Amino acid sequence: SPSALLGWGAILCLILFAVAATQSRGGMLALLIGCGVVAFSLSRAQLGLTALIAVTAAALAALAFGPDQLERLRGVTDLATEGGAVDLSTEGRLASWRVAWELFRENPVFGVGPGNFNAYYQDYALELGLIFRGEGRSAHSLYLEILAESGILGLSYFGLMVGVGVLSVAAAKRAARRAGDARRARHYAAFGAGMAAYLAAMVFLH
Repeated sequence: SPSALLGWGAILCLILFAVAATQSRGGMLALLIGCGVVAFSLSRAQLGLTALIAVTAAALAALAFGPDQLERLRGVTDLATEGGAVDLSTEGRLASWRVAWELFRENPVFGVGPGNFNAYYQDYALELGLIFRGEGRSAHSLYLEILAESGILGLSYFGLMVGVGVLSVAAAKRAARRAGDARRARHYAAFGAGMAAYLAAMVFLH
């Protein structure tokens, strides 16, 4: 119904604006991937409204945010186009990833133990000539964190859990469609979109 579409659109606008307000580039990427996955289950009316709301939210963000905030959100495209021009946040994240990879290379099977990345970071960062924070630093990538702390075994176990989850959501969606329950199928599609968004965000978050 029109009222349901408007309510859904208002909620989506709030979500888009809230994620942009966090200035989290990983969060923005996750939101885009989640919306892309769920788009396959939307009607034409919902797709059109989604596009309209996205443009509205972007316009509101442009009006509400200052130059520094907008520049931070543009950091990902700047990194891709300029190569070496990175901000302090990006430099720190790349340093964490380098340390995580080195820890994994030296301890490939079992890792250095859960929760131990922070304890190792400073020594490795200094040894590799990376950015110095004066304190322990997290891996800023769930997958690299698992590799560094739990090795191949840990990442394999995590992948097994994720795989079971993905297959379960897909099977539930197919079952709902076979039963003719379109509403429930869309709910399962939303669960799948949330899972895809989470897994995408975890490339940049620990």
